[in-house]
Amino acid sequence: MEKIRWPIVLMLFVILLALPVAATASSPYSRFYPQTGHTVSGGFLDYFDSHGGLALFGYPLTDEILEGSTSVQYFERARFEWRPQNPDPYKVQLGLLGSDILEESDPPVPPVAGPHVMYFPETGHNVTDAFLDYWMTYGGLDLFGYPITERFVFGGGTYQYFQRARFQWDGHQVTLGNLGQEWLTKTPLVPFTPHAVGPRTQFFTQTGYQTQDPFLSFYEAKGGAAIFGYPISSSFQEGGRMVQYFQNARFEAHPEIPGGVQLGLVGQELHGPPESPVADWTTPWNANYTYFPQTGHVVSYAFLKFYREHGGVEIFGYPISEAQKLNGITIQWFQRARMEYRNGQVVLAAVGAELFDGGDREGRFPADGVFRLVWDANPSVAQSLGKGTENAQTIQMAEQAFQHGRMFWRSGKDIVYVLYEDGGWEAMQNPYKPGDRVSWGYAPPPGMYEPVLAFGKTWRTFLGGPNGKLGWATQPQHDYLGTAQDFQHGVMLWSSEFWVYVMSGCCHWDRYADTRPREGIDP
Repeated sequence: MEKIRWPIVLMLFVILLALPVAATASSPYSRFYPQTGHTVSGGFLDYFDSHGGLALFGYPLTDEILEGSTSVQYFERARFEWRPQNPDPYKVQLGLLGSDILEESDPPVPPVAGPHVMYFPETGHNVTDAFLDYWMTYGGLDLFGYPITERFVFGGGTYQYFQRARFQWDGHQVTLGNLGQEWLTKTPLVPFTPHAVGPRTQFFTQTGYQTQDPFLSFYEAKGGAAIFGYPISSSFQEGGRMVQYFQNARFEAHPEIPGGVQLGLVGQELHGPPESPVADWTTPWNANYTYFPQTGHVVSYAFLKFYREHGGVEIFGYPISEAQKLNGITIQWFQRARMEYRNGQVVLAAVGAELFDGGDREGRFPADGVFRLVWDANPSVAQSLGKGTENAQTIQMAEQAFQHGRMFWRSGKDIVYVLYEDGGWEAMQNPYKPGDRVSWGYAPPPGMYEPVLAFGKTWRTFLGGPNGKLGWATQPQHDYLGTAQDFQHGVMLWSSEFWVYVMSGCCHWDRYADTRPREGIDP
C-alpha cells in the first residue's frame, strides 16, 4: 500500500467535487410517522397521498383499527373508513365527523344572494367566498360532504361545519379543524395523546433483520441506508453492551450519553492502529484541506466534502490514514469508516460486514435437528446461508398455501414470510394488530379461501389481494408448533407438511423433504 504525498493528493482530488448519494427507498405500501408513532398503509395510504396528505389530514393518530364492522383510521383532521362494497374510487371515504361532533345540523336557511356563493338544498345551507374556494379546490362533495351550518364567528375565528369536516378561517387562510383529534378525546379542542407503545421496530426485507429504538431513531436521523447500509445482525451483547451490526457500521448502546447511541470504531478495528502522523502541510486559505491534529492526518476534496456533509466526527471519527491507492481505487481510513472513490463518487465500504463476518460475533451456531440433516446433505445450503446466529427455536407458527405461493407466520419475532412460485421471497413485520378486522368479506371462487388475520392483512394491504401475485388461498390457515433458525444470510423453517424451507440471500427460496419417520416427530 503506497502512501500518496500531498502534491499527488492535490491532483487526485481536485476533480472529486460532486458527491451524489443515493436516497433510501421506502415501501410504496406503508409509511411510518414517528411524530405520532403510527403507520398508514395500503388503500388508506393511496387515498391519503392522492387527496392532500399531511397538509390536509395531518398525522395519523391511530393505526388501522376496527370500529364495529368497519376498518377505520384516525388522523388529526379526519377519519378514514374502508368501504369495500363501494365501487372504485370510493372504497375509502371520510367519516361523518362533522355530523358526529356537531350531533345536530343547524336548521336550513334560504339561499344567500351574492357573486361567490353556492346553495345546497340537500341540507339548506350556503357556502361562500374563501370557504367555497377551498371546498371546490380540495375535493368538494366527495371529500367534505354537504354544509350542515352557516358560517359563524367564535373566539376570533370564522367556522363552518360540513358533514365530514370543519372549515376554519383565521383571517389569512382556510384550514381544516382537528376533528379526528377532537372525536378521539370526545372533547373539542383538547389535544389527543397517542397511546403508549413499545419501542419502535422496523423489519428490513433486504437483509432479514429488524432494528428497534434507540438504534432505529439514530439510523433514521443520521442517514439511514445511504450511510449505514442495512442491518446484518440482531441486537446482542458484545463487550458488555448491546450492539447491532450494519453493513457499514456497528451501533452501540451508550445510555450515558444523549440519544443513547454511538458508532463503534470498526474502521480502526479493521485497519489496526492509526498510521504515522504527517506534518500539517495545509494552508488556511485553501478550504479543500483539513488537518486533524487528533490523529495527524489530512482529509481533502471529495472525501472532506462527504465527511462534512454526512456527520463528520460523530459518524466517521477522525482519519487514521492519508488518502491511498489500493487496487486502483483511492481510499482513506477513518476510525469508524473507510471511504472509497468509485465511478466519480464517494461511497462507504461495508466495514461493518467485513468485521462481523471476520470474527465470532453474535455467536455462531450449527444447524439444529432436521435443519442439520438438510445442511449436511446439501452443501449449497451451507454456502448460501452462512453461519447460524441462534439455535433453532421451537415456536408457534402458521402456514397457508396460495395459488401462486405460500405464507408463513413466525411468533416471537412476529414476521410474515411470503414465498412466491417463481422462487423469490420477502419478509415483513406482521401488520395485524389486536382489534383489526379478521376478515374483509371477499367472496373467493369455489375451492378457494380468503386469508384472515395476519395473512389476510398482509395479503390485502401489501400483496394486492385476490388480484395480486399470490392469488387466492387454496387451503385454510394451519397453526402448528414449528421450528425456525436464523443464519447470517437467511432463515430455515420447518413446515407442518414435512418440508424444510430454506430462504437465503435477497431473495431466493428452496425446499427439502423432511425424510425422518413421521410418527413421533418432534419439530
